[in-house]
Amino acid sequence: MSTIDHDIIILGGGHNGLVAACYLAQAGMVGPNLENRWLAVPTSIR
Repeated sequence: MSTIDHDIIILGGGHNGLVAACYLAQAGMVGPNLENRWLAVPTSIR
């Protein structure tokens, strides 16, 4: 059994979640961005 280490877990793939994921990735942090819908896109184009 393998383990996965995450620095962060972002809940939501809207504007704020995607921007937060970009900033945290630039800072060298690793983790998933979890979205409830099948496609994570900003709300202005849904």
